Amino acid sequence: MARRRVVVIEEEYRVIRHSPPPLPPPKRDSGGDGGGGWFATAVGFGLCFLIAVGIQKLTDGHASPSPVVKETGRRVIVASNIEGERCLAPGSVNGVPATFMVDTGAPTVAEFSSSWADKLGVKNLQYRELWPGTRYGKIATATVHEIRVGDVVWKDAAARFYSDWAYSFGGDTRPLLGLAALNARGINVEFERDTCRLTVSR
Repeated sequence: MARRRVVVIEEEYRVIRHSPPPLPPPKRDSGGDGGGGWFATAVGFGLCFLIAVGIQKLTDGHASPSPVVKETGRRVIVASNIEGERCLAPGSVNGVPATFMVDTGAPTVAEFSSSWADKLGVKNLQYRELWPGTRYGKIATATVHEIRVGDVVWKDAAARFYSDWAYSFGGDTRPLLGLAALNARGINVEFERDTCRLTVSR
């Protein structure tokens, strides 16, 4: 009978390889045509292949999913999705629920469309062109009473309101949350595939 050998190498991705069985010794019957030897070899290859496939299925079926990479010693305050390469962070402003888009370029704590002013109870905004000739149009600066993300709170936070948000940022009117403001409070933004986390030290 043909000898068969299966070598299983388990690495990070459980790679399974198999070596072909050795060829059987030549038949001593000079009257035969050798067909039986080739048949035995073919059967050996087939069995070896089936064993390898079976082991592969078995390991795949019990393999655990890739773990989420977390920085040691940090606590997750928000876990959310990534949309358009931006992390979405649920929170609230002056008690009004809001989903922020974390923005690396926002210099203030938060930036809003002018349509948010009434929702947040912000009155008497004075709009002016801070950077004439740019796409940002007229902007009003104001202070909002409270911004909350997870259990982190900004009191009397600096904010900007844009009179022509659609021209500046497009049709999505979800407010922007500045990455610099997050980092200033010790909040890190961590990405894992299509999800993101906001973490703080324990």
